[in-house]
Amino acid sequence: MENSLASKMEIRDYQQDAVNKWKNHNMNGIFEMATGTGKTYTSILCINELIQTNEKLLIVIACPYVHLLTQWQKSLNNVGLTSIFNTNITKWKEKLGQEIIKLRYSSKILIILTTHNTLANNEFLNILSSSDYPKFLIVDEVHDIGSAQHRLGLSEMFQYRLGLSATPQRYFDEEGTEFILNYFSGIVYTFSLKEALEHINPDTNKSFIVHYDYIPYFIDLTPDEGEKYIEITKKLVKIYNVKEFQDVKERLLFKRQNILKNATNKYNILNIIMDNFIKSYNTSNTLIYCSPQQIDEVQNLLSEKNIINHKFTMIEGTKPDKKYNGLSERDFILHKFSEGAYSTLVAMKCLDEGVDVPSIKNAILMSSSGNLREWYQRMGRILRRDKNKDHAYIYDIIVKPVKSALIEYKNIEYKLFEKELSRYTEFISNADNRLECWNKLHAVKKELGMI
Repeated sequence: MENSLASKMEIRDYQQDAVNKWKNHNMNGIFEMATGTGKTYTSILCINELIQTNEKLLIVIACPYVHLLTQWQKSLNNVGLTSIFNTNITKWKEKLGQEIIKLRYSSKILIILTTHNTLANNEFLNILSSSDYPKFLIVDEVHDIGSAQHRLGLSEMFQYRLGLSATPQRYFDEEGTEFILNYFSGIVYTFSLKEALEHINPDTNKSFIVHYDYIPYFIDLTPDEGEKYIEITKKLVKIYNVKEFQDVKERLLFKRQNILKNATNKYNILNIIMDNFIKSYNTSNTLIYCSPQQIDEVQNLLSEKNIINHKFTMIEGTKPDKKYNGLSERDFILHKFSEGAYSTLVAMKCLDEGVDVPSIKNAILMSSSGNLREWYQRMGRILRRDKNKDHAYIYDIIVKPVKSALIEYKNIEYKLFEKELSRYTEFISNADNRLECWNKLHAVKKELGMI
């Protein structure tokens, strides 16, 4: 029975603490919890609280991507919650209406799994509003819901609200962040990456996530890239502090970031790293994050070294298919990777959001942005525990500023490079080899005349 849900779960002190804080906040709030610390099951405990106090309950769980709905369905089924409707089907509007009628006459609860896009759909909201029963909204990866389009789904009809994210703040979007925080009535519980590394999980007698070494490589731009970089920097200097040119400034920063993101010399470093892996028989369980512009060349480099790899992008199918043994194409690729059929995954941004790939031991960051949320999400992917995994290695390739630009445009260049280093210092502070990393950072700053 669904009302005995708590008896099917082993509740940890920190999870109960999170639930209590949410209850004491009028059953509204955001859980800011590092990946791997049990956000999903903690939120299921919140569902259990409401099941105990409501005769009928309509629950909506919204995720940014369809594949995350499958993961939620598995977690809910694991604890005996089976009254589930997934909107990722044909004729979902008609069928959803039928499920809500069933709630009126027979069921105690209805859990609706949907995407952030569908949550913002007027027809979806109208169907929900036809029911007078109490409504509970859980938004996974809640930072994504703050965009102008998605926030249309944050209706006042939801009496109970819970947002989940390792990093609820939106990158370069104060308005969207403020909207999220106001709608969910703020962050009520935090379990940081540092805590996840230091706290012992009673189930395993180990930390919640694995410890790691961080191995940075600092590179220069090529002369051609350097010229383009300086040209953009000259334009930036003229408008950097002028409010009227904010849009132009952001476009220029984006162009400049793309030069850094796709720097040619990154392939030389990747070549060195992979050769070292080959020498130590260590090419398996490797994930390479790259940009769309890099993915083909990265795969070619790996294939030339006879490293069996597969790309993981936004275009792989998410629906079960016979040719993938009943799995979706995405799940089939991840399964093959976890069992060693593919030694390396070459991935783009789609592996940032909630995908479970615990077998990763080595991660190479070919492409990056200044978005700290992106880095925390990637850390979550990389540091998840697995049966044969107690440590992870993160290889980061960072582009140094052009020296001539540093001399001529010192103030702006220092400011922007310090921002680029923000993720570096974030990674260093929790790495097992942090002393070595601090020394390397000191040497680079000294070389650039920053100290």
